[in-house]
Amino acid sequence: MQVEDGRVTRGLRNREAIVDALLACYEAGDLRPSLPEVAARAGVSLRSVHNHFDDADGSGSASRRCSDR
Repeated sequence: MQVEDGRVTRGLRNREAIVDALLACYEAGDLRPSLPEVAARAGVSLRSVHNHFDDADGSGSASRRCSDR
């Protein structure tokens, strides 16, 4: 039985919240949201956005991959 670290679970939850926030921005017509705006919408720190995505282009490509859910 494998036990998952709570930090891993929180990290995955934050990443999903960031992608959901990006998708919400896109749906609202904001195709180039600022990273602070995405962080605020996701309810995470700006550092979390930077930790999960090196740049805005990386977060955009991640949101495109997740939009098929």
